[in-house]
Amino acid sequence: MSDTTRILVDGVEHEAPLGGRLIDFLNDLAKDVPHFCYHPGLPIDASCRQCQVESKGKSSKPGLIVACRETIVEGMEILTGSPAVEQARAAVMEFLLKNHPLDCPICDKAGECTLQDNAYRTGQDEGRTHEPRRHLPKRKDLGDKILLDNERCILCRRCIRFFDHVTGEPQLKVFSRGDRSWLGTFFDEPLTGNYQGNIVDVCPVGALTLKKFRFRSRPWFMQRTNTVCGSCSRGCNTVVETRDDEILRIRPRLTPEVNGFWMCDEGRLDYDAYNLGADDGRLVEPAVADAGGALATATLDEAVAALARWLREGDGQAVALLSPWATLEDGAAFAALCEALGDGLAAAGFFQPAPSGRGDALLRTDEDAPNCRGLREAGLTAIDAASLERLLDEKLAAHHGRARILLSGYGLDRLLPDGIKLRAKGVGEVALHGHVLASFPFARLAIPARTPMEKAGYWVNLDGRRQYLRPALKAPASVPDDAAFLARVAAELSRDRSGQEVEA
Repeated sequence: MSDTTRILVDGVEHEAPLGGRLIDFLNDLAKDVPHFCYHPGLPIDASCRQCQVESKGKSSKPGLIVACRETIVEGMEILTGSPAVEQARAAVMEFLLKNHPLDCPICDKAGECTLQDNAYRTGQDEGRTHEPRRHLPKRKDLGDKILLDNERCILCRRCIRFFDHVTGEPQLKVFSRGDRSWLGTFFDEPLTGNYQGNIVDVCPVGALTLKKFRFRSRPWFMQRTNTVCGSCSRGCNTVVETRDDEILRIRPRLTPEVNGFWMCDEGRLDYDAYNLGADDGRLVEPAVADAGGALATATLDEAVAALARWLREGDGQAVALLSPWATLEDGAAFAALCEALGDGLAAAGFFQPAPSGRGDALLRTDEDAPNCRGLREAGLTAIDAASLERLLDEKLAAHHGRARILLSGYGLDRLLPDGIKLRAKGVGEVALHGHVLASFPFARLAIPARTPMEKAGYWVNLDGRRQYLRPALKAPASVPDDAAFLARVAAELSRDRSGQEVEA
């Protein structure tokens, strides 16, 4: 039996998947069937009736049908723009707008609101009723992340189905009946969990808004960049939205092989560190310790030469540790640096964070870094906290403060335990190629590094999928590309005393 069949859509014959969802097929044909309650990542609800089309052939019933609930059968004949369809869709819109507050000028959803789009499409520029609109709470606090405006809610129940069927933890419900219906949480409890932001994404109107983004920007003022989340080893595909070189919002980007339609709240909301500037404590210029031990601003050339010389002075007791946020390109440059240092290294590799215990069965993993697998497969050694402690306490502590410890890349300040930071200070000197200096005020050299939002390159997620990240922010002019900087240090280390490069 064939898995396809021929159906007529607006008088044109098409090959369609037998048993497939009608609305998906029509949208694939660029028919752009309007809808509110339908979402391809959620079970069918068929409550909004906005996706009506007209059936002239076989279907569950002839006449007007809802495309989201209908499956494709042999002999179908569908009309998507007949007078009956247009009239039915306009009637649904008029019904929805009867009690809607129409507060688009102050609504965060304006510019990306399905209700706005469909009202414009159906010519809903004037109401025919004069009765007062229904009033409900407009700023209902649903916890630490979400606000609910019940007047704007059109009861599509997408948010309810998300919690019911995606996270498996029901938290929302429609209470009462008819025109008295309203959305709320069970027992008026705040929402919980690491996936609350997804209900803002699926809400077709401005009923559910994210507190962190609320009133920050209109969508048409923001630039969008497709990149990859670095909060854990899942590597969720994301869209980063910026304005004036500041991240204002991060949303999931549909990738069925990785994260589908969703992402966790940690990856969505933990972007403040990426927005740090020099006034917020970000390291933006190279600095080298002077004769008195105080850091003094230096040029990049001076920092490269000073770091190479400093590593050589380790006399076989140098340790190089790379961030697990490093790209494969950064890892290759780091490996070249280690090779150039040769016998001057006591240990080298990338930091492997301990399992965080924050993983779940949906997306979040226990590995709080994005590229451990990629760096490991590239041949770099994984060094965990216990191994690093043993190295500092047993192998380096006996060398009377002569050890040289290079920490390279974004994020080590937040991953390394405080105990290890203090041990590093006790056994020798530290050079930081990083993002913020606050955790290492005792560093002898400080070279700024780029954040994952400022670089291009590849990460490999826990499943072995190689993914490309793109820069959503522009790095300060004084912050060099990580891979290029490490490559320059490697080249400097490869020179002999006469200034000529040593043969490979």
